Amino acid sequence: MVKGANNKLNFLDFIDLLAKLYLERKLILKYTLYSIILGITISILTPNRYTSETIFVPQVSSKNFTGNNLSGLASIAGINLSTDNKSSEISPLLYPKILESSPFKLELLNSKIFYNDESITLRDFILNYNSFNFFDLLRKYTIGLPSLILSIFSTNDVETNISGTEEIYYVNNEDAKLFKIISQLLQIKLNEKEKIVALSSTHTEKTIPAQITQNATIILQNRIIEFKSRFSREILDFTLEQYDLKKNELNLLQDKIGKFKDQNININSSLYQNTLDRLQSQALILQNVVQQLASQVEEAKLQVNKDTPIFTLIQPVNIPNQKSYPSRSIIVILFAFLGFLFASFLIFYKKSFTAIIQRIKLNNG
Repeated sequence: MVKGANNKLNFLDFIDLLAKLYLERKLILKYTLYSIILGITISILTPNRYTSETIFVPQVSSKNFTGNNLSGLASIAGINLSTDNKSSEISPLLYPKILESSPFKLELLNSKIFYNDESITLRDFILNYNSFNFFDLLRKYTIGLPSLILSIFSTNDVETNISGTEEIYYVNNEDAKLFKIISQLLQIKLNEKEKIVALSSTHTEKTIPAQITQNATIILQNRIIEFKSRFSREILDFTLEQYDLKKNELNLLQDKIGKFKDQNININSSLYQNTLDRLQSQALILQNVVQQLASQVEEAKLQVNKDTPIFTLIQPVNIPNQKSYPSRSIIVILFAFLGFLFASFLIFYKKSFTAIIQRIKLNNG
Protein backbone atom coordinates (compact mmCIF):
# COMPACT_ATOMS: atom_id res chain seq x y z
CA MET A 1 0.00 0.00 0.00
CA VAL A 2 2.82 2.40 0.86
CA LYS A 3 4.56 1.79 -2.47
CA GLY A 4 1.38 2.45 -4.44
CA ALA A 5 0.76 5.63 -2.46
CA ASN A 6 4.30 6.84 -3.19
CA ASN A 7 3.86 6.20 -6.91
CA LYS A 8 0.59 8.09 -6.90
CA LEU A 9 2.21 10.97 -5.00
CA ASN A 10 5.13 11.12 -7.46
CA PHE A 11 2.70 11.20 -10.38
CA LEU A 12 0.76 14.05 -8.77
CA ASP A 13 4.02 15.96 -8.20
CA PHE A 14 4.92 15.50 -11.86
CA ILE A 15 1.49 16.79 -12.91
CA ASP A 16 1.97 19.78 -10.61
CA LEU A 17 5.34 20.57 -12.21
CA LEU A 18 3.82 20.43 -15.67
CA ALA A 19 1.02 22.72 -14.54
CA LYS A 20 3.53 25.28 -13.24
CA LEU A 21 5.41 25.19 -16.54
CA TYR A 22 2.15 25.62 -18.49
CA LEU A 23 1.09 28.62 -16.42
CA GLU A 24 4.47 30.26 -17.02
CA ARG A 25 4.62 29.30 -20.70
CA LYS A 26 5.06 32.92 -21.78
CA LEU A 27 8.17 33.26 -19.62
CA ILE A 28 9.54 29.98 -20.97
CA LEU A 29 8.82 31.05 -24.54
CA LYS A 30 10.52 34.41 -23.96
CA TYR A 31 13.76 32.98 -22.57
CA THR A 32 13.81 30.20 -25.14
CA LEU A 33 13.40 32.77 -27.90
CA TYR A 34 16.22 34.89 -26.45
CA SER A 35 18.44 31.81 -26.30
CA ILE A 36 17.62 30.90 -29.89
CA ILE A 37 18.57 34.42 -31.02
CA LEU A 38 21.80 34.17 -29.04
CA GLY A 39 22.51 30.74 -30.54
CA ILE A 40 21.91 32.02 -34.07
CA THR A 41 24.23 34.98 -33.42
CA ILE A 42 27.01 32.78 -32.07
CA SER A 43 26.62 30.25 -34.90
CA ILE A 44 26.91 33.05 -37.47
CA LEU A 45 29.95 34.63 -35.79
CA THR A 46 31.71 31.28 -35.38
CA PRO A 47 33.97 30.83 -38.44
CA ASN A 48 33.85 27.67 -40.50
CA ARG A 49 36.63 25.19 -39.83
CA TYR A 50 37.94 22.64 -42.30
CA THR A 51 39.68 19.38 -41.46
CA SER A 52 42.13 17.41 -43.60
CA GLU A 53 43.13 13.89 -42.56
CA THR A 54 45.54 11.21 -43.67
CA ILE A 55 45.57 7.58 -42.52
CA PHE A 56 48.55 5.21 -42.73
CA VAL A 57 49.78 1.98 -41.22
CA PRO A 58 53.44 1.68 -40.12
CA GLN A 59 55.19 -1.61 -40.80
CA VAL A 60 56.36 -3.13 -37.52
CA SER A 61 58.99 -5.87 -37.69
CA SER A 62 59.68 -8.32 -34.90
CA LYS A 63 63.45 -8.86 -34.94
CA ASN A 64 66.62 -7.42 -36.39
CA PHE A 65 68.41 -10.08 -38.44
CA THR A 66 71.89 -8.56 -38.54
CA GLY A 67 74.57 -10.84 -39.98
CA ASN A 68 77.53 -12.12 -38.02
CA ASN A 69 80.03 -10.07 -40.06
CA LEU A 70 78.13 -6.86 -39.33
CA SER A 71 77.82 -7.80 -35.65
CA GLY A 72 81.61 -8.09 -35.52
CA LEU A 73 82.06 -4.72 -37.16
CA ALA A 74 79.47 -3.27 -34.81
CA SER A 75 81.46 -4.44 -31.79
CA ILE A 76 84.60 -2.84 -33.25
CA ALA A 77 82.68 0.42 -33.71
CA GLY A 78 81.39 0.20 -30.14
CA ILE A 79 77.79 -0.64 -31.16
CA ASN A 80 75.93 -3.65 -29.81
CA LEU A 81 73.92 -5.33 -32.58
CA SER A 82 73.57 -8.87 -31.32
CA THR A 83 71.35 -11.13 -33.43
CA ASP A 84 69.31 -11.93 -30.30
CA ASN A 85 68.38 -8.28 -29.72
CA LYS A 86 64.96 -6.95 -30.47
CA SER A 87 64.79 -4.38 -33.23
CA SER A 88 64.64 -0.76 -32.17
CA GLU A 89 61.02 -0.08 -33.04
CA ILE A 90 59.03 3.01 -32.15
CA SER A 91 55.61 1.93 -31.00
CA PRO A 92 52.74 3.87 -32.62
CA LEU A 93 51.63 4.64 -29.06
CA LEU A 94 54.66 6.96 -28.84
CA TYR A 95 53.75 8.95 -31.95
CA PRO A 96 51.78 11.57 -29.95
CA LYS A 97 54.91 12.13 -27.84
CA ILE A 98 56.90 12.77 -31.02
CA LEU A 99 54.29 15.31 -32.12
CA GLU A 100 54.61 17.09 -28.77
CA SER A 101 58.41 17.15 -28.85
CA SER A 102 60.30 20.40 -29.44
CA PRO A 103 62.34 19.12 -32.44
CA PHE A 104 59.16 18.05 -34.27
CA LYS A 105 57.34 21.33 -33.65
CA LEU A 106 60.35 23.44 -34.59
CA GLU A 107 60.75 21.54 -37.86
CA LEU A 108 57.03 21.86 -38.57
CA LEU A 109 57.12 25.61 -37.88
CA ASN A 110 59.97 25.96 -40.38
CA SER A 111 58.22 23.87 -43.05
CA LYS A 112 56.93 25.62 -46.17
CA ILE A 113 53.28 26.16 -47.10
CA PHE A 114 51.61 28.07 -49.92
CA TYR A 115 49.27 30.92 -49.04
CA ASN A 116 48.07 33.69 -51.36
CA ASP A 117 50.33 32.32 -54.13
CA GLU A 118 53.34 32.76 -51.87
CA SER A 119 55.66 30.23 -50.29
CA ILE A 120 56.11 31.00 -46.60
CA THR A 121 56.95 29.09 -43.44
CA LEU A 122 54.21 27.93 -41.13
CA ARG A 123 55.74 30.17 -38.48
CA ASP A 124 55.25 33.27 -40.66
CA PHE A 125 51.69 32.22 -41.50
CA ILE A 126 50.71 31.85 -37.85
CA LEU A 127 52.36 35.13 -36.86
CA ASN A 128 51.14 37.24 -39.80
CA TYR A 129 48.14 35.61 -41.48
CA ASN A 130 46.40 33.48 -38.88
CA SER A 131 42.72 34.45 -38.84
CA PHE A 132 41.23 36.46 -36.00
CA ASN A 133 38.78 34.59 -33.78
CA PHE A 134 36.59 36.66 -31.49
CA PHE A 135 35.70 33.76 -29.21
CA ASP A 136 39.33 32.73 -28.75
CA LEU A 137 40.13 36.31 -27.79
CA LEU A 138 37.16 36.44 -25.41
CA ARG A 139 38.21 33.18 -23.76
CA LYS A 140 41.80 34.38 -23.51
CA TYR A 141 40.90 37.52 -21.55
CA THR A 142 38.16 35.95 -19.38
CA ILE A 143 38.70 32.31 -18.44
CA GLY A 144 42.34 32.37 -19.49
CA LEU A 145 43.16 35.67 -17.80
CA PRO A 146 44.86 34.12 -14.69
CA SER A 147 47.22 32.03 -16.82
CA LEU A 148 47.89 35.06 -19.05
CA ILE A 149 48.92 37.13 -15.99
CA LEU A 150 51.14 34.33 -14.70
CA SER A 151 52.84 34.01 -18.09
CA ILE A 152 53.92 37.66 -17.86
CA PHE A 153 55.90 36.99 -14.68
CA SER A 154 57.23 33.61 -15.76
CA THR A 155 59.58 32.64 -18.55
CA ASN A 156 59.50 29.74 -20.90
CA ASP A 157 63.10 30.21 -21.98
CA VAL A 158 65.35 27.21 -21.55
CA GLU A 159 69.01 28.02 -21.00
CA THR A 160 70.89 25.49 -23.07
CA ASN A 161 74.34 24.34 -23.98
CA ILE A 162 75.33 21.63 -26.43
CA SER A 163 77.02 18.79 -24.57
CA GLY A 164 77.86 15.37 -25.93
CA THR A 165 76.18 14.18 -29.10
CA GLU A 166 72.56 15.06 -28.27
CA GLU A 167 71.12 18.49 -28.99
CA ILE A 168 69.48 20.51 -26.24
CA TYR A 169 66.84 22.76 -27.74
CA TYR A 170 66.25 26.38 -26.85
CA VAL A 171 62.56 27.34 -26.68
CA ASN A 172 61.87 31.05 -26.27
CA ASN A 173 58.58 32.69 -25.31
CA GLU A 174 57.45 33.15 -28.91
CA ASP A 175 58.14 29.52 -29.80
CA ALA A 176 56.35 28.33 -26.65
CA LYS A 177 53.21 30.21 -27.75
CA LEU A 178 53.55 28.85 -31.28
CA PHE A 179 53.91 25.33 -29.85
CA LYS A 180 50.50 25.70 -28.17
CA ILE A 181 48.96 26.77 -31.47
CA ILE A 182 50.55 23.79 -33.23
CA SER A 183 49.02 21.48 -30.61
CA GLN A 184 45.61 22.96 -31.42
CA LEU A 185 46.09 22.75 -35.19
CA LEU A 186 47.34 19.16 -35.31
CA GLN A 187 45.65 16.05 -33.94
CA ILE A 188 46.59 12.37 -33.99
CA LYS A 189 44.40 9.32 -33.41
CA LEU A 190 45.60 5.76 -32.93
CA ASN A 191 43.89 2.44 -33.42
CA GLU A 192 45.95 0.21 -31.12
CA LYS A 193 44.41 -3.02 -32.39
CA GLU A 194 44.83 -2.37 -36.11
CA LYS A 195 47.98 -0.20 -35.73
CA ILE A 196 46.31 2.52 -37.78
CA VAL A 197 47.51 6.11 -37.41
CA ALA A 198 45.25 9.03 -38.37
CA LEU A 199 46.84 12.47 -38.56
CA SER A 200 44.61 15.50 -39.11
CA SER A 201 44.66 19.29 -39.01
CA THR A 202 41.84 21.83 -38.68
CA HIS A 203 41.84 25.48 -39.72
CA THR A 204 39.55 28.19 -41.04
CA GLU A 205 41.40 28.30 -44.39
CA LYS A 206 40.60 25.38 -46.72
CA THR A 207 44.09 24.79 -48.09
CA ILE A 208 46.03 25.17 -44.84
CA PRO A 209 44.96 21.92 -43.06
CA ALA A 210 46.02 19.75 -46.00
CA GLN A 211 49.47 21.34 -46.13
CA ILE A 212 50.00 21.13 -42.37
CA THR A 213 48.90 17.48 -42.36
CA GLN A 214 51.17 16.64 -45.30
CA ASN A 215 54.22 18.35 -43.76
CA ALA A 216 53.57 16.82 -40.33
CA THR A 217 53.22 13.33 -41.85
CA ILE A 218 56.53 13.65 -43.73
CA ILE A 219 58.36 14.94 -40.65
CA LEU A 220 56.88 12.23 -38.41
CA GLN A 221 57.73 9.41 -40.82
CA ASN A 222 61.26 10.74 -41.39
CA ARG A 223 61.90 10.84 -37.65
CA ILE A 224 60.64 7.28 -37.26
CA ILE A 225 62.85 6.13 -40.16
CA GLU A 226 65.82 7.99 -38.72
CA PHE A 227 65.41 6.36 -35.32
CA LYS A 228 64.73 2.88 -36.66
CA SER A 229 67.68 2.77 -39.11
CA ARG A 230 70.11 4.79 -37.01
CA PHE A 231 72.13 1.81 -35.77
CA SER A 232 72.39 0.10 -39.16
CA ARG A 233 73.41 3.42 -40.74
CA GLU A 234 76.17 3.77 -38.16
CA ILE A 235 77.43 0.32 -39.16
CA LEU A 236 77.24 1.27 -42.85
CA ASP A 237 79.23 4.47 -42.24
CA PHE A 238 81.84 2.59 -40.22
CA THR A 239 82.13 -0.15 -42.87
CA LEU A 240 82.47 2.41 -45.67
CA GLU A 241 85.16 4.20 -43.70
CA GLN A 242 87.13 0.96 -43.20
CA TYR A 243 86.64 0.00 -46.86
CA ASP A 244 87.94 3.35 -48.13
CA LEU A 245 90.87 3.21 -45.71
CA LYS A 246 91.95 -0.30 -46.76
CA LYS A 247 91.34 0.41 -50.44
CA ASN A 248 93.61 3.47 -50.30
CA GLU A 249 96.20 1.43 -48.43
CA LEU A 250 96.03 -1.27 -51.15
CA ASN A 251 96.40 1.31 -53.90
CA LEU A 252 99.49 2.78 -52.24
CA LEU A 253 101.00 -0.67 -51.81
CA GLN A 254 100.36 -1.56 -55.47
CA ASP A 255 102.02 1.71 -56.54
CA LYS A 256 104.96 0.83 -54.28
CA ILE A 257 105.28 -2.59 -55.95
CA GLY A 258 105.19 -0.98 -59.39
CA LYS A 259 107.91 1.51 -58.48
CA PHE A 260 110.01 -1.26 -56.92
CA LYS A 261 109.82 -3.30 -60.12
CA ASP A 262 110.67 -0.28 -62.29
CA GLN A 263 113.69 0.59 -60.16
CA ASN A 264 115.01 -3.01 -60.19
CA ILE A 265 114.06 -4.03 -63.72
CA ASN A 266 117.54 -5.36 -64.61
CA ILE A 267 118.35 -6.81 -61.19
CA ASN A 268 117.91 -10.52 -60.56
CA SER A 269 118.91 -11.39 -57.02
CA SER A 270 117.50 -13.33 -54.06
CA LEU A 271 117.13 -10.15 -51.98
CA TYR A 272 115.13 -8.51 -54.75
CA GLN A 273 112.87 -11.57 -55.10
CA ASN A 274 112.31 -11.85 -51.33
CA THR A 275 111.35 -8.17 -51.07
CA LEU A 276 109.00 -8.47 -54.04
CA ASP A 277 107.39 -11.59 -52.57
CA ARG A 278 106.77 -9.84 -49.23
CA LEU A 279 105.22 -6.83 -50.94
CA GLN A 280 103.00 -9.01 -53.10
CA SER A 281 101.93 -11.05 -50.04
CA GLN A 282 100.92 -7.87 -48.24
CA ALA A 283 99.03 -6.76 -51.33
CA LEU A 284 97.21 -10.11 -51.54
CA ILE A 285 96.19 -9.89 -47.87
CA LEU A 286 94.97 -6.33 -48.33
CA GLN A 287 93.13 -7.34 -51.48
CA ASN A 288 91.29 -10.07 -49.56
CA VAL A 289 90.43 -7.60 -46.77
CA VAL A 290 89.14 -5.07 -49.30
CA GLN A 291 87.00 -7.73 -50.96
CA GLN A 292 85.53 -8.79 -47.61
CA LEU A 293 84.85 -5.17 -46.68
CA ALA A 294 83.21 -4.60 -50.07
CA SER A 295 80.81 -7.50 -49.43
CA GLN A 296 80.15 -6.20 -45.90
CA VAL A 297 79.37 -2.75 -47.31
CA GLU A 298 76.73 -4.31 -49.54
CA GLU A 299 75.41 -6.32 -46.61
CA ALA A 300 75.24 -3.18 -44.50
CA LYS A 301 73.32 -1.39 -47.27
CA LEU A 302 70.82 -4.25 -47.36
CA GLN A 303 70.50 -4.05 -43.58
CA VAL A 304 69.72 -0.33 -43.81
CA ASN A 305 66.98 -1.12 -46.31
CA LYS A 306 65.62 -3.82 -44.01
CA ASP A 307 65.60 -1.43 -41.07
CA THR A 308 63.88 1.37 -43.00
CA PRO A 309 60.19 1.31 -42.03
CA ILE A 310 57.51 1.22 -44.71
CA PHE A 311 54.29 3.17 -44.27
CA THR A 312 51.21 1.87 -46.04
CA LEU A 313 49.05 4.82 -47.05
CA ILE A 314 45.34 4.15 -46.63
CA GLN A 315 43.94 7.65 -47.08
CA PRO A 316 46.01 10.41 -48.71
CA VAL A 317 45.79 14.05 -47.75
CA ASN A 318 42.93 15.89 -49.46
CA ILE A 319 41.83 19.51 -49.48
CA PRO A 320 38.46 19.48 -47.68
CA ASN A 321 35.38 20.60 -49.59
CA GLN A 322 32.96 20.75 -46.65
CA LYS A 323 33.37 22.31 -43.25
CA SER A 324 33.83 20.06 -40.24
CA TYR A 325 32.70 22.67 -37.69
CA PRO A 326 30.45 24.31 -36.58
CA SER A 327 27.08 22.56 -36.91
CA ARG A 328 24.90 25.65 -36.70
CA SER A 329 21.64 23.75 -36.27
CA ILE A 330 23.05 21.88 -33.26
CA ILE A 331 24.27 25.16 -31.73
CA VAL A 332 20.79 26.72 -32.08
CA ILE A 333 19.06 23.62 -30.67
CA LEU A 334 21.49 23.50 -27.76
CA PHE A 335 20.92 27.16 -26.86
CA ALA A 336 17.14 26.69 -27.14
CA PHE A 337 17.36 23.78 -24.71
CA LEU A 338 19.53 25.81 -22.33
CA GLY A 339 17.01 28.67 -22.49
CA PHE A 340 14.20 26.28 -21.62
CA LEU A 341 16.17 24.89 -18.67
CA PHE A 342 17.02 28.39 -17.42
CA ALA A 343 13.39 29.51 -17.58
CA SER A 344 12.24 26.34 -15.80
CA PHE A 345 14.84 26.90 -13.09
CA LEU A 346 13.56 30.44 -12.55
CA ILE A 347 9.96 29.24 -12.33
CA PHE A 348 10.64 26.52 -9.77
CA TYR A 349 12.90 28.65 -7.58
CA LYS A 350 11.28 32.08 -8.05
CA LYS A 351 9.85 32.13 -4.54
CA SER A 352 13.19 31.17 -3.02
CA PHE A 353 14.99 33.92 -4.96
CA THR A 354 12.33 36.46 -3.97
CA ALA A 355 12.62 35.54 -0.30
CA ILE A 356 16.40 35.83 -0.40
CA ILE A 357 16.24 39.25 -2.07
CA GLN A 358 13.69 40.54 0.45
CA ARG A 359 15.80 39.28 3.34
CA ILE A 360 18.86 41.06 1.92
CA LYS A 361 16.85 44.30 1.59
CA LEU A 362 15.61 44.04 5.18
CA ASN A 363 19.11 43.43 6.50
CA ASN A 364 20.48 46.39 4.55
CA GLY A 365 17.57 48.57 5.71
